Amino acid sequence: MRKLLYIIGIVAIICTNAFATGDKTITSKNYVDTELATKQDKIPAVDNNTVITHTGTVGNIGEKGVYDSSGDFVSQYSSLVTAGDANTGINNALENEFICIDWDTDGTCLIWQIKNTSPQQILPTGYTALEYIESTGTQYINTNTWINKSDNARMDMVAQFSTNDNGWVGANAFMQLYVSGYYSVKQGGTTQLLTGNKDNIVINYENYRETLYVNNQLGNTTSWGGLNQNKSVCMIFALGGYNGSVTQGLSIVRGKIYKFALNINNVLVRSMIPARRNSDSKLGMYDTVSNTFFTNQGAGEFTAGPDLDVYIPSGN
Repeated sequence: MRKLLYIIGIVAIICTNAFATGDKTITSKNYVDTELATKQDKIPAVDNNTVITHTGTVGNIGEKGVYDSSGDFVSQYSSLVTAGDANTGINNALENEFICIDWDTDGTCLIWQIKNTSPQQILPTGYTALEYIESTGTQYINTNTWINKSDNARMDMVAQFSTNDNGWVGANAFMQLYVSGYYSVKQGGTTQLLTGNKDNIVINYENYRETLYVNNQLGNTTSWGGLNQNKSVCMIFALGGYNGSVTQGLSIVRGKIYKFALNINNVLVRSMIPARRNSDSKLGMYDTVSNTFFTNQGAGEFTAGPDLDVYIPSGN
């Protein structure tokens, strides 16, 4: 009998200890939840190869990252891809592997397109796409598109102008860009200084008001509601006038154009890339909307940039 009571007592002690510490056993829900929470804090953080855990204080979590696919939990502490590395990689891909073919009104990219290494796919047979065409101050292109005072329109371009230049681009008043050591939609503005680098320039015209964006930064605005003129033609490297010709007395801008697009009343009417016509080496801008090659309407000839291996399908 004593032996039986002794055995029962031992079993009771074991059971009591087991129930007392059951939430700490490796199969308990509490243990699993605790371990998962701990690992979730540790997994996405790294700083100089040292794992940083959540401290419970805002701002002291550490730099978030993404795991490399190899190794187990412990070995991956020093194999995390940090947020900075990921951002660098993404920016490098967007800069070197993609091109923007459509921008929003604030200058951000709406549609990215992958670059292609097949030159014959860039343009229709007989044309070679170029990185840019350059005007020396006497060459310009008439896009043969008119902007009415009552229209809503947007002009997008990627361009590089000289910091000591003085000239105009676009359609007089309704969608004009003034370049004179700075960018402005009206002569006398000084809100966007020229950098001398390649810039993403967006001009939005809506409800009689013109707004400028340069590299996603808001420039100045002006209202043209009081103008008596009704419409003017849009030009590249020059300012189109109300009578369809270059506005007299205003300089043709010097610089490089990498891309030009024009939307009128939410319809893409021009999507133009620099190109060379192979039959006569004539330089100009090929419009993928109308499938038309626009050439210089001024004196002399454009200067060609390098050949460009980018696939831009017709109509996009």
